[in-house]
Amino acid sequence: MTDVLAKSKKRSGMSGDRSYRIQSKAKMRLDDIFSHARHFYYKHEDITKRVLSSEVLNLPEGTPQYVHSYLRGRWEVLSDELYRHHIMYVFSIDGVLMTKEERVQLTLTEMNELRRKFCLSEGDREEKWVPKDYLSPIRRINNDKCCYVYIDRDGKPLFNKKYS
Repeated sequence: MTDVLAKSKKRSGMSGDRSYRIQSKAKMRLDDIFSHARHFYYKHEDITKRVLSSEVLNLPEGTPQYVHSYLRGRWEVLSDELYRHHIMYVFSIDGVLMTKEERVQLTLTEMNELRRKFCLSEGDREEKWVPKDYLSPIRRINNDKCCYVYIDRDGKPLFNKKYS
């Protein structure tokens, strides 16, 4: 009878304490990588390279699957947080990087200029008076040069600190 109980109690894998310590250390390393990324403006490739080369995902053999899953989820959460609070997408219009608000303001300014130039009233349809060769700022966006950039504490883009 004791042999049956001994066999059923035998566990494979690592202890819960050891897996928790491994998870905690890897979580701290992952948090450090993203903290450095925010402060030193790492590019996406740099963050990925640092995470893959560090001990964050290269865990000892026998580490439980829930630790791997937790760390992958933590990586996704930190990436989402970076995009939500520290990075902004900017457009390249006529060779100048602009935020969405600046693009909208440019569009309104150009449309008001055209209205003034042709002395038209509000009710007139645009197809009648917009010149055929006119391209709105949205049509002048160069998608090859659009990118993500870091933002400062005031929410203003740092055009020289590109993320991608």
